[in-house]
Amino acid sequence: MKLVFAEMRRQGQTYDAVEAGSGVNRPTIKAWRHKNRPNLDSIEAVLGHLNFEFVPLPTRRALAPEIVEALRPIAERLDLTMPEAIRLTAEVAYREHHMKALRQSDEAPAASGAAG
Repeated sequence: MKLVFAEMRRQGQTYDAVEAGSGVNRPTIKAWRHKNRPNLDSIEAVLGHLNFEFVPLPTRRALAPEIVEALRPIAERLDLTMPEAIRLTAEVAYREHHMKALRQSDEAPAASGAAG
């Protein structure tokens, strides 16, 4: 939640602007500061309004040992800790997947229009 409030401050976003842009009620967002925790839909909506994405990252324990071993030389070469290397690899994989999905969705209307 610290990220949400820090970004709101950095971007000059008011509670009203975040409510209008995300669809999450102002009192709900304000309550996150001290007493409530957001549900997944709400945090994704607010982060999206702030130009962030919610992306779960695996921990080292969640990865197969052979993947961790394959990342070790990359981490060493880039002078990264293993958690940093895992985070970087997951981010690159996510971005590549996301870009591929966008390209496919852009191509889909053209392909269906060409058939008719």
